Amino acid sequence: MKRLITIFILLIVFTCSIDAQDRSHEISVSVGGATIYDFLELYSDIFATVFTLGYYQETNQTNSPAIGISYKYYLTRRFSLGGDFTYQSITADAVTGGEPAGTIDKAYYSLAARADFNYIAKPAFKLYSGIGLGYCQYNQKYSPNDGGNKDKSDIGLLALQFNALGLKFGRGFGGFLELGYGYRGIANVGLFAAF
Repeated sequence: MKRLITIFILLIVFTCSIDAQDRSHEISVSVGGATIYDFLELYSDIFATVFTLGYYQETNQTNSPAIGISYKYYLTRRFSLGGDFTYQSITADAVTGGEPAGTIDKAYYSLAARADFNYIAKPAFKLYSGIGLGYCQYNQKYSPNDGGNKDKSDIGLLALQFNALGLKFGRGFGGFLELGYGYRGIANVGLFAAF
């Protein structure tokens, strides 16, 4: 993570000297909350509890924010194509029959292509919407408290993000806020560097 931050800071310093007309590439880092995976976990926990009549539950769940890195290439002033990588982890305690049984570690790795359309494309302000579509690798590891064998499972999922509203402030470097739904979250904030 420190290496990623160092590279991002170097990109910012480099891009500050480039003329705004030549900035067709953009790299960003972001943090999002209330992702589609958060809701998937909520619904699956409710289903498992109801289906087992309360015998199995996942308690003390901790959800990390969705951490993302993105690249965009502006084909025109209003239209860009690019890609997203987003990571989110979730941990919980497994409880069976009212007794702690083990811990569950879950990770979601999403890789998606994205397209954005700028309704307003001023040099220091953009108002946009977008969509991302790709693949999510879901990994789950169960570690029982009794020291038994760990159980692992991997599943491929559809990664989808709709950004209904995006606001971007800055020229060569700045911040953004996106409101939508999907693998990046309902609310997603971050920093970008254009070059």
